[in-house]
Amino acid sequence: MAAVGSLCAVVLALAFAWSGVAKLRSPMATARSFEQLGLIGAGVLARVVPFVELGLAVALLLVPSWGAVAAVALLAAFTAVLIPVIRSGREVSCGCFGSTSKAVVSPADVVRNLSLIAAGLAATAADQLAAPSLPSVIVVSASALVAAVVVQLVKLRNEAGSVFGIELAGEVGR
Repeated sequence: MAAVGSLCAVVLALAFAWSGVAKLRSPMATARSFEQLGLIGAGVLARVVPFVELGLAVALLLVPSWGAVAAVALLAAFTAVLIPVIRSGREVSCGCFGSTSKAVVSPADVVRNLSLIAAGLAATAADQLAAPSLPSVIVVSASALVAAVVVQLVKLRNEAGSVFGIELAGEVGR
């Protein structure tokens, strides 16, 4: 399990590094996104959050188990911000990956975050990074592929109203 946790820590470190750098490259867009999400102190958060994410990326590589706990907490907080926005029906960008993500917040973002939280929970098993074994690479790769497919299916369902001809509950009978 430690090898799977190590790989998950690396995957999370890459995601947080990408997100932090993207936000740093476009602080005004990040501040606008944070403001549209209804975050108090959006301008300050736009300057602080990227450094927190980059710090988490480093922590995940240096002390994976502790970095993973912090990553799970931050991802849970991010998810808690997204859910009310989705429920309200407001069409705003989450700014989750800086200006590289202009898509409107949707249930797919929550599913993505839940997948990252699952990776974070697995990463808590890694006291230090270890060389990956083939089985751990297969497990993490397969899990990432399944998560990506589920996120895309949720996006499709959100955009088209159905997946494989299965309509949304509120649309049945219309």
